[in-house]
Amino acid sequence: SSFKPYVLATAVKEGMNVQDSVLNGIEPMCVPPDSQPNTLSTMTTTCPPSWFLVNIPGENSGPLSVTKAAAESSDPAFEDLIHRAGTQATVNMAKAFGVNTKASGLQAKVGEVGLALGTGSLTVEEQATMFATLAAGGEYVTPHVVAKITESNGAVIPLKLTRRQVLTPAEAADVDAALSADTSPGGTAFPNGVLTPGRPTIGKTGTTDVAQSAFFIGAIPQYSLAIGMFTNSQNGKAGGQTLNILPSVNGQAGGFGGAWPTTIWRTFMNNTMSNLPIQDFATPDYVGFSKWMQVPAQPKPQPTQHGLRCRPGQRRFGQTCPPTGIIPIPVQTPPNPFGTPSPNVSPTTPFGGLTVNALPLAEDPTASSAGP
Repeated sequence: SSFKPYVLATAVKEGMNVQDSVLNGIEPMCVPPDSQPNTLSTMTTTCPPSWFLVNIPGENSGPLSVTKAAAESSDPAFEDLIHRAGTQATVNMAKAFGVNTKASGLQAKVGEVGLALGTGSLTVEEQATMFATLAAGGEYVTPHVVAKITESNGAVIPLKLTRRQVLTPAEAADVDAALSADTSPGGTAFPNGVLTPGRPTIGKTGTTDVAQSAFFIGAIPQYSLAIGMFTNSQNGKAGGQTLNILPSVNGQAGGFGGAWPTTIWRTFMNNTMSNLPIQDFATPDYVGFSKWMQVPAQPKPQPTQHGLRCRPGQRRFGQTCPPTGIIPIPVQTPPNPFGTPSPNVSPTTPFGGLTVNALPLAEDPTASSAGP
């Protein structure tokens, strides 16, 4: 699931407004191929040819705000979103963030909506660089360990670094806003990712199917840090090596990205960064972006005519029989097939403070949500 920010960044780059867009967290559903970006997914298990069945038990969250989908790491929401944003466009975005799209296997997976869940193999450095880029207003800089080279005469030799603007500052601010709730109640990194003292944070967990690897990537405005944990054997097979042998942390299963990777991240950040001044991420303004509605329009309930037959003018049950010959009884409306829509959750004070609306769901550590 720690690959989902790339999908999010691609959608924002294409104009999605993270403030009011509605993502599709409905299960089960059939997702169209990304050759049909404007075709909505359908709530069925009978998929047309070339469509993708998305049916992960326990993942039906209904319509979701972008912030809530990111915080609870909704698999269906991001599998549907990548079909709208485009798998090739998402791979291109990962490359712009510094990911080796060939070595990671991403390019070979173009056309698969499961790409959104992290089926590629990214390095810890690539993940840290992606969040560093988001925290730096969308500017990518080549990862490096040498800060400055000075000759004996005092002359400074310029470092050979690549710089490029992956996202505009406005786009980066919107992506950061959507990733700001992961360490708040309802986020997959809560409570293990809460820093002391509290400060604005963006974050994302990731866990493979059988917990053979787990990730947490987090950043404050000054620094990005990624933690990856791996078993020796990364064969993805049930019954193989797993991080689930580790003890749980605050209710999070030991092999889950929100457990030990997040706890290690918090411990390092608290020990190393606690004396830094508390800074805010750029405040998003959402200007120039449009609402994406990924959920099919909910049908309006149609009244059903029910009543008691009577003779016009006759009095029955305290009512006079109308000319229709039927005394109406209370209308029954069909149930909403989509369930109750989730509220459009977004940070109440995105980065100027730390109050965030509660998000009452967490990522299922057994779900398909690979992040390495």
